[in-house]
Order: sequence, then structure tokens, then C-alpha cells
Amino acid sequence: MKRLLEPAFQPIVDLKTGEVAHYEALARIRRDPTDTGHAKLIQLAERHHFIHLVDLAILEMAAEEAVREGQRIASNFSALTIEVHLHDIVTKLAELDQVRKKGLVVEITETVPVRDRRKVAYFIDAVREMGCLVALDDFGNGFGHFTEDLVCYLEPDFLKLDGTILARAERSGDHRGLKHATALAQSLGAQVIAEFVDTEKKIDLLRQFGVRYGQGWAFGKPMRGAFFSTIVSETVCA
Repeated sequence: MKRLLEPAFQPIVDLKTGEVAHYEALARIRRDPTDTGHAKLIQLAERHHFIHLVDLAILEMAAEEAVREGQRIASNFSALTIEVHLHDIVTKLAELDQVRKKGLVVEITETVPVRDRRKVAYFIDAVREMGCLVALDDFGNGFGHFTEDLVCYLEPDFLKLDGTILARAERSGDHRGLKHATALAQSLGAQVIAEFVDTEKKIDLLRQFGVRYGQGWAFGKPMRGAFFSTIVSETVCA
């Protein structure tokens, strides 16, 4: 799988300081001229139950890059990976040295439903004992699998806000989703990461509602290879 895939890194920015807090490692197909083939691959991987191979490959490559550059990264794990291959994924994480584990945010994706919440909660407890933080992806779009009840049960460190909520707030002035997500995160002691932030107006809205972190093209596109210092110097969030 490592011959097929490589990670692309996108910055997640602290809206208070303008500094990069960490990076998300996103799966990309090597030498893909369209830079879109990964979406279809991930769909097939979840449908045919080999998504754990994708998740593990990106984890290993991203962890190596992060240690070289001294950066914290978020690596994605499908709920299917956790529920079906729990032992494999916990073992692989345990094999990482302490520096890598403390620099890791485990991001649980929402593309497939959580069928065994107790197993996912066990996984979260296990990775936290190793020193990792935990994020839940794409909350609040109305179609995702991370319901408010499930979020409260799993108690993540980061709650990632689906981009449709922010787009709606910018376009129509409907701030209810933004207010609800920030209130929920605050009740759990979690921080909100807003996704698909691509305009100054969105950045202003996030600051207005006390959202701490943003991710999107306003701060940097996903990039492959050793690039961290370039993104840090070019990121503007004043």
C-alpha cells in the first residue's frame, strides 16, 4: 500500500495566534495527475474492507515525516478500521516510539457509521493512554454519523465542524449550527476545528463565535513531501 499511497499535509491553524497547531495527513495516490483518485479508493476500501491498510500506511508515513519536522499530525482512522481491526491498529500505535505517539492526533472519520460505540470508546481510551489526542470528523451536517449523543459518549479532544455549517453561516447568516457545535464542544471540554475555511469572512465568523482552530484553503492546501517550514512561513491569519 505504501507504493500506491503517500500523505498530503494540510495545516490546522490556531485562530488566536495565527500559528499552525498541527497538520492533517490525507491519503493521496502517488503520481495521480488529477489529485482526485484517492476519494474513489477510500470508498472502495471501506466497501471491500481493506480501509485498515490505507489507514495504517498513511499513519506510518505521516508519523515519520512529523518526527523529522517536529510537528504534531492528525492521522485518519475509519470507524470500520477500529471496529474490525482494533487489535492491529492498537498494536501498530503501541509500536510507535513515545515521541511519535505524543505528536499524534487520532482522527476518526464519519464516512461509515459507528456500529459498536463501546469498542470505539475502548480504542479512544487506549490511544489516550499512549499520549495521543482524539478528533471526530465532520460534525453537524445533518447527514453524518456523529450524532450529538455519540459525540457526548465518546468525548473527543477536538470536534471537527463540517464545512456546510460554516458556509451556511456565511451565506445566509444562519449561525445556529455554529453556536450549537461550539456549545457542545465547550460542555465536553473539547475544542472546535472548522473545516473548509476559505474566506476572510469565515475566519471572522469563527473568531466571533470563539472557534479556536481553522482548516482550509485560506491557510493552505494539502501538500505532499517535506514542506512544513514553507507552510508555516506563508500562513497568514492575522
